[in-house]
Amino acid sequence: MRPQTGEILAMANRPNFDLNQRSTAKPEQMKNRAVIDMMEPGSTFKIVAAAAALNEKKVRPDTTIFCENGVWNYGGRALHDHRSYGELSVRDILVKSSNIGAAKLAISLGDQKFYEYIRRFGFGERTGVELPGEINGMIRPPQSWSKISITRIPMGHEVGVTPLQMTVAMATIANGGKLVTPRIVRSVTTAEGKTVSEFSPAVVRQVIAPETARQISNALRGVVSDRGTAAAAAVPGFIIAGKTGTAQKVDPRGGYQKGKISFPSPVFCRRIIRSLSGWSCWTMPRPRNRS
Repeated sequence: MRPQTGEILAMANRPNFDLNQRSTAKPEQMKNRAVIDMMEPGSTFKIVAAAAALNEKKVRPDTTIFCENGVWNYGGRALHDHRSYGELSVRDILVKSSNIGAAKLAISLGDQKFYEYIRRFGFGERTGVELPGEINGMIRPPQSWSKISITRIPMGHEVGVTPLQMTVAMATIANGGKLVTPRIVRSVTTAEGKTVSEFSPAVVRQVIAPETARQISNALRGVVSDRGTAAAAAVPGFIIAGKTGTAQKVDPRGGYQKGKISFPSPVFCRRIIRSLSGWSCWTMPRPRNRS
């Protein structure tokens, strides 16, 4: 997806089917999982809490948060980080992907304000892309949250999003805080090449201030640095930003299955869904200006 215009440059699914033999295709092969499947996004969702706290002036990028040395008891339940962290800046909460840090950012906002930002980023509603079967995802209102929801939702649990919704949210960061409707049609032309109609980019709303978007983008560049959780995604000669994420697999019968889903998230936006291991996504490189 091109963040500035919403153009979907590529979209593919597995398993797929032969369009010339549609009658032999199974329902599972015909699903466009980018818009009709949802799952918990994991730590990619931390961009929402961080962006909201920065946008509301609750913190600055260099504000430090105590991350409880890896274990924090809140609401009668323990919240863990994948490593033991003490003081982390807001920037490093994203770079290191601290669950505890993200939870404390959301708590600084309060349930209602955090929920408002979740919705402002487009979660819980259709993106409006010109594709059939798109779903809303699942975002519960604060009155349905438990005592610990404010600490679990920031790390992408207790919510259901489609791959396209997560892509649009990340593209919003890359587009200076402007959320743009994704689209698969740029123009309609006749067989003779005459343009019948053209579709201009549709800005839905300014989700966060441009300065906040810049601050988050800078932090996401740190994720793919030697200090971050996706150092292997760095490409020499290119500016890349992204966010890793790991979520548990939801069991259709309730609870979670064994195993986890891992995926980094994009800025110039490419996403791959793997039917066995979950979905994975990563940044596409944006070339630096060269003389």
